[in-house]
Amino acid sequence: MFDKVVRGGAAVLVRQLVSFPINLLGVTLVSRMLRPDDFAFNAILVPAVGLALLAIDWGTSQALVQAHNPASPGLMRRIQWQKLLAGLAVIAVLLLFSSDLASYWDVPTSLILLFPAAGLIGWLQSQRAYQAVRLQRRVEWSALARVELIEIVVYNAALVVAAYLLRSAWAFAIAMGLRALVGSVLLRMNAMREKMPPVPATEEQAEVMTINMKPLLVFGVPMQLTALLGILNGLANPVIVGGLLGAYSVGLINWSNNIVNMPRVPMRPFPLFLFSVLSER
Repeated sequence: MFDKVVRGGAAVLVRQLVSFPINLLGVTLVSRMLRPDDFAFNAILVPAVGLALLAIDWGTSQALVQAHNPASPGLMRRIQWQKLLAGLAVIAVLLLFSSDLASYWDVPTSLILLFPAAGLIGWLQSQRAYQAVRLQRRVEWSALARVELIEIVVYNAALVVAAYLLRSAWAFAIAMGLRALVGSVLLRMNAMREKMPPVPATEEQAEVMTINMKPLLVFGVPMQLTALLGILNGLANPVIVGGLLGAYSVGLINWSNNIVNMPRVPMRPFPLFLFSVLSER
């Protein structure tokens, strides 16, 4: 275990240090193609995706990482059905209220579908988190770091290409969605190459875990609520600044935050890394 932790921590750090110039290059190129207004709409899109993820995932992915016993196949299927139904519900709600949301933030007609797209991206991110559970439980962060580095390259490449072709905030949505999709596929392929973890030791225990999601929700939902504070903080810029000064100012602030926060990027994955390492088994 000690060797896994050391190798995993080193891999995460290397991944972050390598990703820094890639992200910097991506932001630099995109800044020459998109307007401040597009960065303003990205400031709305990111917390919208975060809220969608909370409504879809219910903290089940984090709960599966820390669970003492690996979940049975029946419970895993039930979680996937929950994610699918919640995802469809979130997308439908965002589609229903997209006109009202667009009117509130003065979003142009061409970008109205960004709101249901945020629901779809949230579902893709929940799938990515679900597929990462196995590696996180086994503290195999070396493998996770490789996947994440590929995700970063895909995100920045897609962002630059989409920004060049579309010249709109849709570039951010396409890049975020493609990143989550590629990550999910790569993690799924990694799982298929290896044996699945064993089910709980006894039939009685397996049956309880198959039909009962309550232990996961008891842990996961409060964990999600703590993440809600960060998402609401992210909404402060588009809601307060946007209401007072307009989308142009929101875009400038969002672009500036991306640049200023880049030196802090290498430290962002370590809370999740420590959660994986310290979770009860």
